[in-house]
Amino acid sequence: MLTKKDLNFITCLHCENPLSFYGTEKKAFLYQGVVVCKNCDKHWPVKNGLLYYYNENKVQGTDRMMRVLYNTFAKLHDPAVKYLLPLMHYRTETAFRKDFFKELKLEDLFKSKKKKFRILEVSIGAGANLDYILPHVPKAKELEYWGIDLSTGMVATCEKNIKKKGYKNIKYFLADAHFLPFKDNCFDRVFHIGAIGGFNDPKKSIKEMIRVAKTGTPIVISDEALHDPKNRNLYEKAMFKFLTFYDRNPHAPTECVPENCAHLKVKPISNFYYCMSFKKSA
Repeated sequence: MLTKKDLNFITCLHCENPLSFYGTEKKAFLYQGVVVCKNCDKHWPVKNGLLYYYNENKVQGTDRMMRVLYNTFAKLHDPAVKYLLPLMHYRTETAFRKDFFKELKLEDLFKSKKKKFRILEVSIGAGANLDYILPHVPKAKELEYWGIDLSTGMVATCEKNIKKKGYKNIKYFLADAHFLPFKDNCFDRVFHIGAIGGFNDPKKSIKEMIRVAKTGTPIVISDEALHDPKNRNLYEKAMFKFLTFYDRNPHAPTECVPENCAHLKVKPISNFYYCMSFKKSA
């Protein structure tokens, strides 16, 4: 959910100019109405507190298919990850996510002199990663947590989880990872878990993550890749094939990372998942 003030941080998808909101608010949040560009007059709907900020004609290929799947199975996503992940990856969800967040270097951010910082999660899903960040933010620091996703089902589940746990200052809305609607150089951390293999154009989405990150910011991405395939048994190979049916070549997309990015590293964090990290250079 967003406020009118939050719109100052978002730019028009067509001309990158400022936005305005026309409609009704609920407890200071945008509720029903439209967000309109002050320059080109393009507009996007706000329905029941959720901004639909993407252009449907730009949602193409596997993005359409994956959106249908996530909308259909949104309520089953978290239980599936919690109970099936150990059976397939031989690791618990907690161990998997903790290894991932080590690469995001959050402790360096928390120890810095900055009092306020912003984190962007591309494909926030059901909000499972909030539990691994928000409880660890020092009281003296102020965190703005931004999350975008293309699935209404997953974002609806995320909203329920946020309200249930009482998390504050979470800014989320529907948007396309290939067209991040933010200004350049504005996030202190950018990360993505578990969907880039299904993106229509991973290279474009990575380029967008780099664009909105501040110089020196760690950018961390994780998705499926079969670790040490020669030593995987038939069961593991079959389960991996089942999980990645939409991807002809599941791998860490290092070829999509520009050469001028620093400290590119890929490591396995389970039998089925890689963790790719790098920093935005000047």
